[in-house]
Amino acid sequence: MQHMEKASLYNVDGNRQATAKQLYAVGSHFGRLHGATPSEAFRLGKVFGAIMLKFNAEHCKTPITHSDVSKFFELDKVPAKFLERITVRAPKAAKTSKKSIAAKTAKTSEKSSETPKASDSSLTDFKARLDALASKQAETDKKLASIDAKMDLIMAFLETNPDA
Repeated sequence: MQHMEKASLYNVDGNRQATAKQLYAVGSHFGRLHGATPSEAFRLGKVFGAIMLKFNAEHCKTPITHSDVSKFFELDKVPAKFLERITVRAPKAAKTSKKSIAAKTAKTSEKSSETPKASDSSLTDFKARLDALASKQAETDKKLASIDAKMDLIMAFLETNPDA
């Protein structure tokens, strides 16, 4: 109810579209509702704010209004239409210590000392791609030589006839 009093204090029209700042404030509120720790609440607040901005952009005919923002602040749980938009990614791998990096480099150096065995099909595919690149390089060199020769002719003409 406190938010409604603020809105009436500033004579804010309840039908006006909510600003990004208001949507992020509501997202922060939702983050505090679902976050176990302050840092998790902060991250969730950013996520919910972005979700609400995206929702507002997708529903431009019926955007979130000032009165909706007031209602969202009074809620004790996040509406399902915003909760279902959260996707969870797998956590990133933990940072490795210097000892584990040294062990990995030792393993890779052991593997690199062994001769790699390539299959015949991959080797022929590689050779075919290499030949194609070599032919393209030859064509490019011919074109470049032709352009250089033409540029030399143009420069010679301009040097002999500067008024032309």
